[in-house]
Amino acid sequence: MQMLRTTLFKLRWSLIHRGLRGTLRQTLRRLTGRTDPPLTYNIHPFDLQHSTDTSGTLTALELASRHPNAVYTTAYHGIPPSRFRNLLSLWLATPPQHPIQNYTFIDLGCGKGRAVLLAAELPFKQVIGVELNPALAQIAADNLNTWQAAGHSTCPASIFCQDATDFILPDNPCLLYLYNPFAEPVVHRLIQHIASSHPHALDILYFTPDSGHLFDQHPDFRPLWTAAIPISPDDSAAEPITEVEDICSAYRWTPHR
Repeated sequence: MQMLRTTLFKLRWSLIHRGLRGTLRQTLRRLTGRTDPPLTYNIHPFDLQHSTDTSGTLTALELASRHPNAVYTTAYHGIPPSRFRNLLSLWLATPPQHPIQNYTFIDLGCGKGRAVLLAAELPFKQVIGVELNPALAQIAADNLNTWQAAGHSTCPASIFCQDATDFILPDNPCLLYLYNPFAEPVVHRLIQHIASSHPHALDILYFTPDSGHLFDQHPDFRPLWTAAIPISPDDSAAEPITEVEDICSAYRWTPHR
């Protein structure tokens, strides 16, 4: 029974993320023995320095749970620290509509919480990580406890194990961060959720924006920029699957009154 559930999950996931043609192509690869090599990784120097656990890549199958939205999950991979800091510097230079102290930073699909830790270095009003997978959410919470105990946080921070589309946004300006955590149907519901419940200033930093067209097409989101975010040579060496030309798109919620 478990094998059947796993097979059906794989099939549903592939149809959602690859489409029918991509699923057939992947099936043919498997039938001819051309499978992808298993993912391997080294512990990132960030974790060695801070005694945290944010390294590695986890596939959607490894993140599978009984939650109905688990099939829309992409994968987990922590953003390189230098790239995240460059990304936040670019956002601050945009500039935001309010002082950073007024914003809540929210990582939707935070995984092991690397971006949450890095965001907590800045003087946000608060920093929040939202993660659907209970095991990953616990790792993120443990990492945050380690980070806070070492004195790296400059603002309150917390982790919630919850569906991103059910999370109630704080009643203040927000900066949402998405590292391509889920497929288009969930992004669509997230946009509906924002539109129906958030009257305040809101910016979105969407890294690897596979469903960015949904924001482009929505009348209440304004594109701010799309850019390749620099990465340090050390991070590039430590993150071999990270592409130098990976891009991020920024959007601003500007509801029509």
